[in-house]
Formats: sequence, structure tokens, C-alpha cells
Amino acid sequence: VSDQYRLKDYCMDPACGSGIFLISICNKILESDLPLNEKEDSIKRLYGIDMNPFAIFSAILNHLLLFQEHSIKILPNLICSDYLLTKKRLPKFNLIIGNPPWVVINGLKSAEYVEQIKDIGNRYEIIRGDKFVTSTEICTLFVYRILEYLQDSGTVFFITPASLINGEQHALFRQFKGMSDIRI
Repeated sequence: VSDQYRLKDYCMDPACGSGIFLISICNKILESDLPLNEKEDSIKRLYGIDMNPFAIFSAILNHLLLFQEHSIKILPNLICSDYLLTKKRLPKFNLIIGNPPWVVINGLKSAEYVEQIKDIGNRYEIIRGDKFVTSTEICTLFVYRILEYLQDSGTVFFITPASLINGEQHALFRQFKGMSDIRI
């Protein structure tokens, strides 16, 4: 994280959980020589999204604990929403980093949500038919959704399962349509 994040960058973690990646970036900001107001401006450019309200609550608490020692009076933008379905307007990001959910489609509980996820995968043309549909990892959708929010020269770092590299169900995903300078 610290190697890729540059002070004052716009950065997002689309499945932030307790906020560990954002905390790491905040530590870099706090350790910098920037004046307090510029540190706060840099923190305002950080976004964390998670659909679990307890995860967002945990991220808020973790940031409050970190900031209490540094006289920081603001928090990053922590949003309780499903990143794959959100309609929120977000800025373009220099850096998108995270550990999106390692859940296959057949592991989702709601039939309605399964259909929404399949629709997204079909829109990105990364879901194969037949037996491969249910074993598709939804983190593949996170990778393609970032194209809507990533600046042209932006960087993405995701922790993903090995099945994305060699699983037959992810053959269409590995074509990386619309992406360039891919390093795995």
C-alpha cells in the first residue's frame, strides 16, 4: 500500500471491511510532513465501501482510534453500500485497492441477488454459461466494475483467489477487456 499510494491521491477500497488498507494509507498520511489541513484534505480523498454495516462501524472505530492521537477531526468517506450495485456518484480514483469477497455465485443466499450478479457479469461479458456460472467468483465483477471509477493512469491492487488465474470458469475474465498494463 505505502509504495503505491501518493499523498493527495484519491483512493478507494470497494470492500473495505474493517478498513485495514485505508488505515495503512492514513498512517502514511499522518507520518508525512504535510501540515494538518493538507493531511485532512488527503484523508477526505479516501473512500471505503462495504455492504456490511458492522464492517463500516468497525472501520469508523478503527479510524477514530487512530486519529484521536493526531488531532484529526474528520474521517475517510466510509459508505455502507453494495459496491456492485451502488448508484452513488464517486470521484475517479488514482488507486483502488482491496480484498474483494471470495464468494462464488452459488454461495450467495438470495435468488434475486444471484440474478443481479449474473446480469452484471453478463454485461461485462465475463460469465460463462452452463456449469461455469455458479462457480464464478464475484470478485471478478469487482475487477471490471473498477473501470467505471479508475482514472486513466490509475492503479489497482486486489487480493484475489488463485482460481482467477487458472479456473476454467474465469477464462472470459482473463481476457481483461478494456484493461491495459495488467500484471499478475
